[in-house]
Amino acid sequence: MTPAELCQSCGACCDGTIFASHRDDAGASCPQPCAHHSGGACAIYEQRPKSCRTYECALLQSVKAGRTPMEAALAVVKAKQVKQWRAPMQEQKKPVVNEAAINAETTRAIEAIKAAHPSPEAQLTALVKMGRIVQCELRIASLEPQLAAARAERQARIDTLQQPE
Repeated sequence: MTPAELCQSCGACCDGTIFASHRDDAGASCPQPCAHHSGGACAIYEQRPKSCRTYECALLQSVKAGRTPMEAALAVVKAKQVKQWRAPMQEQKKPVVNEAAINAETTRAIEAIKAAHPSPEAQLTALVKMGRIVQCELRIASLEPQLAAARAERQARIDTLQQPE
């Protein structure tokens, strides 16, 4: 399975699961679900707007980086546990979060892992790995504002040092 096929099997970024709306390439607000989301997938995937082509949820990023195996990512998608993996779009200010839905999705993901892994040891390994990945992704996302501030401060120092006396 390819990353594109994983996205097409999920569709949570365009069906309203993750975002209530997003900005299109022209900057206009587009409510979710997207008008092009049909039958659980994007009907214009190959010709989708740039804002959609450049968006990668944290789950897809983790798969591409080799931190999450494709089969584990597919189990998350099949269990509809994708909200935990959201990553903000450039124009998106605040994603809509429904804690009850996340809890239900987590339960479904655990059941999917149990079904995919017959032995208790394999189930535990998969659950621990999934939990660690989620914790890491959420921690990284929480540090972004601090990292941006530190980068800006460092750049200001560099700029000060480079000014002629």
